[in-house]
Amino acid sequence: MMKKFSFLLCVAFAMMQSAHAELSYKYYEDSGNYYAVVTGFIDETGEEVYVNIPTYDPEYYYRVTGIESKAFLNNNLLIEVYIPNSVTSIGSRAFAGCTRLTSVNIPNSVTSIGDETFCGCSSLTSVDIPNSVTSIGEYNQEIKGETNVEIIPVIA
Repeated sequence: MMKKFSFLLCVAFAMMQSAHAELSYKYYEDSGNYYAVVTGFIDETGEEVYVNIPTYDPEYYYRVTGIESKAFLNNNLLIEVYIPNSVTSIGSRAFAGCTRLTSVNIPNSVTSIGDETFCGCSSLTSVDIPNSVTSIGEYNQEIKGETNVEIIPVIA
């Protein structure tokens, strides 16, 4: 049985430019296994942000396994995102409306991508989707017409 912790905690994370940004997480427990899901980030500097999601959250050292729906929605400071191999799912609209996002890696560990994940990402020109992705939500295949993003399946 999965239990959701009732608290949300913001913790610091490594960034290339903005030292004042913090990732936020939700924490879960499933049969004695603890894990974290990225829910977004807080940045008070107004500077460009290059996000490097850690494999383990720095506060509790729980394995980061997902990016929640709308985690980075409409964030115009976000430029690049590095997703570690611990992440298995990316929620719906996780990066939608991030107009300055130019690069996001999707590792082979990801098996599902939610609806409209990259809609409105007008600076993003391509997204490599690994073969590990077995579930991809609506409107991700139609991104090219809306935002000039080409979905490129990666053949191993």
